[in-house]
Amino acid sequence: MSREIESLLLSLYDSSDEKESAYLTKELFRTIPIGYHPLRYVEALSTPAVRWKLRTGLFPALGDLKIRHDLKELLNRSREDGDMDLEMGAFLIARGVEEPEVVPEDLTVQLDALAKPLARAIKYAGGDPESRLNLFRFYMFDKLGFQGNTADYYDPRNSFITSLLRTGKGIPVTISVLCILIARRVGLPVSGVNMPGHFLLTFQEGDLVAYMDPFNSGAILSHEECLQFLTRQNLPSDPAYLRIADSMTILKRMYRNLIHIHSSRGNREEERQLRRHLFILENAGAASP
Repeated sequence: MSREIESLLLSLYDSSDEKESAYLTKELFRTIPIGYHPLRYVEALSTPAVRWKLRTGLFPALGDLKIRHDLKELLNRSREDGDMDLEMGAFLIARGVEEPEVVPEDLTVQLDALAKPLARAIKYAGGDPESRLNLFRFYMFDKLGFQGNTADYYDPRNSFITSLLRTGKGIPVTISVLCILIARRVGLPVSGVNMPGHFLLTFQEGDLVAYMDPFNSGAILSHEECLQFLTRQNLPSDPAYLRIADSMTILKRMYRNLIHIHSSRGNREEERQLRRHLFILENAGAASP
């Protein structure tokens, strides 16, 4: 822990002025890396009384405030680089329930490790786009075994990429995010499709445009089958529903899924926190550091 972070925490401990505490909190968040939970630094302090006061007096509110700060920072970075950082965004969604010790680098290491065997297989396999598609589908869904959680679809943990990596089970959008992040590491053109009622993956290379159902072992779907799914939902079979989704759209969908789950379960505090997070994304144009 840096001396600056330690000094800010000790100043927060001593502060009794609301405006001063707000300033110190802002400076603390500016100093702590994006994605990191402030509680991990509190637990590293040497004085038990200080740890106890900060832990009981400031948390979990400070942890939630840090996520909001990090979402705004993510938006600021996206204005410089283009699309949002999907990997960091997915981590922040999961970080609200993860232990404070879990950091973004942990996720990156896991994803890098998962991508390496696939990269080797692609290098030596060569082949046409359809072969590359089939290799990707086989690796993610047959070999690694990622699948939809049919036993408990509405478990909030299905929306957390960190939980998906532990259990192998999730919902369509979370599995899709994992697939997209792995595909990017190995240079495969895999993207998300924000179709109503069922998030899909698409593989588009050369003349090949294929769709995968991440919830059902990556089953390959044709364009016509996707439109038929829309019709069964009494929606127009409009090809616009099959457009590639950007990272912002994907992250918003993940938040809306979680909000719906907590709302239906009567978890009002969790719902309110998530709505605050979604509000930041939906008002990206007005976001500030």
